[in-house]
Amino acid sequence: MRKRRGFVGLCLLLVMLIIPIDVSAENDMIHIVIDAGHGGEDTGASAVYDGREILEKDLNLQTAHYLGSFLEEYEGVRVSYTRTGDVSVDLLQRTMMAKERNADLLISIHHNAAGEIMEYDHGCTVLTGRGAYEKEICEEEQKLACNVLYELSEVGLENQGILLRQSENGSVYENGELADYYAIIRNGLEQKMPSILIEHAFVDSEMDYRQFLNSDEKIKRNAEADARAIARYYQLEKKDGSGVLPQLANVKEKMTLVKDEQPEHNEISYQVFYEQKKDNSMTDTTTDRSAEMVKTEKSLFERLIDRMIAWMRG
Repeated sequence: MRKRRGFVGLCLLLVMLIIPIDVSAENDMIHIVIDAGHGGEDTGASAVYDGREILEKDLNLQTAHYLGSFLEEYEGVRVSYTRTGDVSVDLLQRTMMAKERNADLLISIHHNAAGEIMEYDHGCTVLTGRGAYEKEICEEEQKLACNVLYELSEVGLENQGILLRQSENGSVYENGELADYYAIIRNGLEQKMPSILIEHAFVDSEMDYRQFLNSDEKIKRNAEADARAIARYYQLEKKDGSGVLPQLANVKEKMTLVKDEQPEHNEISYQVFYEQKKDNSMTDTTTDRSAEMVKTEKSLFERLIDRMIAWMRG
């Protein structure tokens, strides 16, 4: 009996020497790519307050940096960026950078400006896919959007709901449905990667600017709200052991579908997310990461060892 155990132990040692073991937990981490919108010659929205020109591209980059630092306070998160300085990055390139890094999520950071397609001129909104293509991904994008809007409204920004916009030039997805208008959303869906665009506040709204954008602390507070939203959606735990934020329940969100540049043609509806039954069970929930991690705990190496032991025992 001792000889057999010794032989098994020798075999295990040989296997360990031959087979490379990946000791990193990187595969179990959520990789989030943060995209600071605009950059370089593309300034985005702008306004002048107190003799100073405020450029959206700068607000986006500042918010992106803070968001990344706040996300790194949570367990199981890896963060990278599409730009870390004032440079131009092609819209498709932003998506492909995230895809090449095997990102689980692409978050595009923006700040709004009044335009023809909307009737409001202040507050926050989140852009997601409509659901005409890769419906399940769009549903997850919209649930994440609910979390973002909830947290930003807790900061004080008015929640203007989820914005959906369809192509106006007739471009379609491979299933023949009209594509989504915004490149970050459309390209993400075509790459099977969840991507959302957060419009934090209006640069050209003096009320929004003075309440939410005119100091480093206020911008940091907005970024922290984004991080909490992402953590709540994924049910992430802080490294300081402070626990996991409770999942939202029965969230009724305004959904605005933009069909063209005429706001009177917009279709407004309301949808309930994270619907909770009377028995407190959820009918619309995010994936339980802890359960998924349990399923994948056994590595290829461990399974191979189990088979060898079974074979040795005969």
